[in-house]
This record gives sequence, C-alpha cells and structure tokens, in this order.
Amino acid sequence: MNNFYTTKPKTDVTIKELTESIETTICKTNTWIKIVQGEGWSFQYGGRLPFRIQPCEEVYVPNGVTYKLIKGKTKVVIEVRED
Repeated sequence: MNNFYTTKPKTDVTIKELTESIETTICKTNTWIKIVQGEGWSFQYGGRLPFRIQPCEEVYVPNGVTYKLIKGKTKVVIEVRED
C-alpha cells in the first residue's frame, strides 16, 4: 500500500503526515526525523530491533543507513531535517 502524506515546506524542515509505515529505505543524506504528533509508532535501523518513538523525540539517520518507520495506532506527523 502507498504512503499518503502531505508535504509543507518550512525553512530547512519538511513536514509529512503519514498513515502507513515507511518501508525499508536507504538514507541518502544525514537526516533527523522528529515525531510531532502520533501514538504507538516505532523506528527501526536496518538489522536492529525496532524501538518506540514518542512525540518530541528525534532520531538521527546517517547517510547510507537503512531504516523504517513502523505504523502505530494513529496517523503520524513528522519533521524531516536533512543536512
């Protein structure tokens, strides 16, 4: 199933609203992902166990690292900042 999201540019930050998981992705830049709103979502680096990520938490994903964002109970709003 496709991810459905809206993108609203805000300086160097992109805001995304997701209703589905982000499947395994290779990060192409150094990226910070911050949960703004949403319950029960988990983050997983490639080859590691997933962990819960709460609103206001940030996760750093270095260039070349694989990751996925696993669907929680509600839709999620994230801020994505790339270096």
